Amino acid sequence: MPPISRANYSDSNNVCGNKGYSYDAYQFNSRGRQNNITEVGENNDSISAVSNSTHFDRGRVKEGIMKEIGYENCNYISQESVWNFWPTLIKDLNQKNNKNNYNNNNNNSTLLTLELHVPCREPLQHLMSMASHFNKKYVCDEQEINITIPQAIDTVYMKQFGDSRFSTTLLLNNSDNNNNIDLKCFNPFPLENYIHYMKDKLTSRRFPVLHYQQRTTNQQHEKSTECIWDSTSFDYKQKVIQLLIEEHPYMKFCSDCIGSNNELQLL
Repeated sequence: MPPISRANYSDSNNVCGNKGYSYDAYQFNSRGRQNNITEVGENNDSISAVSNSTHFDRGRVKEGIMKEIGYENCNYISQESVWNFWPTLIKDLNQKNNKNNYNNNNNNSTLLTLELHVPCREPLQHLMSMASHFNKKYVCDEQEINITIPQAIDTVYMKQFGDSRFSTTLLLNNSDNNNNIDLKCFNPFPLENYIHYMKDKLTSRRFPVLHYQQRTTNQQHEKSTECIWDSTSFDYKQKVIQLLIEEHPYMKFCSDCIGSNNELQLL
C-alpha cells in the first residue's frame, strides 16, 4: 500500500511495484538523467512503448505488466490499488510456498505473513492534499448555511482512491479468515525517516544509483489558498476531523493506529 520513495528502490534489492523495480532502477535512472526527465512516466523505454496511454514507463508500471512479472521474488511491494489486492496476493504466495515445500519434502508449513505499512497523515492535511491533487476546492462555511461540513468533505474526498484502497477486512488477521496480514502505520513526513527505517530491512544493491534523478509526482500544495487553516475555528476543524474518522475506514484506522504499538518506530 505505501508508495515507496523512488530514491529508495534505487538503493535496495527485491523492491517491486508500480513505482518501479529495483532490478532495472540503475539503467532507468541513467536514462532519466541523460534525457533530463523530471516528470513521472515520461521516460522512453519498452514499457512506455507498449502502453496505450501516456505517463507510464519503467518508473511507473502498469498493473498488467506487474502481474506478468509476478511478486514471487519481492521483499518490498509498492502498490496503489484496491484493498483486496493484498489478501489476494498473500493467499497466492502462501499457496505457492506450500506447494514448493511439498515438492521438496519440506515439512515446514509456516505461513508467510505480509506486513502492510499504511501511511497516515494528519486528517486535515490529507484532505487538503487530496483536494489539491485533484484540483478540487474545499469550501468553508463556519455556520453551515450554504454548505454543510459533510457536503464540503464530499466535494473533495475522492472515495475511489481513499475508500477503495482500505477496508476493515484487512484488520481481521486470524485463523478463521487466513488473512495473514499484519497492519502497521507510519507518519510519511519527513519521508526520509521511513526510508532510513526500511534500509535496514532490505538488502543493498551491488551498484546503487549514485545520482538520483528526481521526478515530480504531485503539483505543489499551496496551503495559503486553503480556507480551512486560517478562516475556521478550532471547533469547526474538530468537526471535520471527527466526520472524516466516522465516515472513512482509512481515517478511523489511522486515528486508532498512530500512537499505538502498531505504529512503526521510525526514529
